[in-house]
Amino acid sequence: MIYGPKDIFGFNAAMLVGCIVGTYSSMFIALAIFLKLESRNIGKAPKAKKVYEDSIKEKMIKGINC
Repeated sequence: MIYGPKDIFGFNAAMLVGCIVGTYSSMFIALAIFLKLESRNIGKAPKAKKVYEDSIKEKMIKGINC
């Protein structure tokens, strides 16, 4: 921003403000939302994942793997 040409100073200033606001948003606002959503799940048992039969056993194809 300091060493760049004066023609693009406005663009550089907008990029700098965007980086600062984006960093603030990622660090504080998103973290607060995440913690609020996770506080709803405290004390609850995790949901059991559904396991399908096909994912455990290999399918036997006659002539290829028999």
